[in-house]
Amino acid sequence: MGIQFRLTVGPLEPYGGFSAGFFGRYDGGPTDRRFGRSTFQFPFGIRLWATDHIGVRGEYRFDEDRHEAVTRSDSEWTAGVFWTL
Repeated sequence: MGIQFRLTVGPLEPYGGFSAGFFGRYDGGPTDRRFGRSTFQFPFGIRLWATDHIGVRGEYRFDEDRHEAVTRSDSEWTAGVFWTL
């Protein structure tokens, strides 16, 4: 579940957001372990609209996954072309 804030300035659309989730895991067999952990993401990016339905975008996303023994944090950069209806 998340929330995103966008600001449209002509063809530019910067955005930022926050999302949180939960994942569960069940290890069957002799260990029969179950556990669930929370996850968080913070995406920030910009879209450049070429038409009403097509554009390019770039995004930086910070992720934090709370695992069994450690909290794992990482980040990623993505770029691409997008299409909407």
